[in-house]
Amino acid sequence: MLNKVKAIISIIATFAILFSLFPVNVQAATTLTSNATGTIDGYNYEYWKDNGTGTMTLNGAEHSVVHGVISIIYYFVPERN
Repeated sequence: MLNKVKAIISIIATFAILFSLFPVNVQAATTLTSNATGTIDGYNYEYWKDNGTGTMTLNGAEHSVVHGVISIIYYFVPERN
């Protein structure tokens, strides 16, 4: 029984060490509420509105746009550089 517990602890410790060797880059999504251009995660973006309450959320290759009370909104997210 003691050998089984030692083996399980050894396996858990091995996996913990292995997973710590591979860093994970986690970046929170960016939400734009005013006119802006730039690059996020290698993707260029443009966001423009004339007035009102629209937003654009960028998260790497994924993006979403919410049209609020607004008369004109323009957004552009091309493929990655």
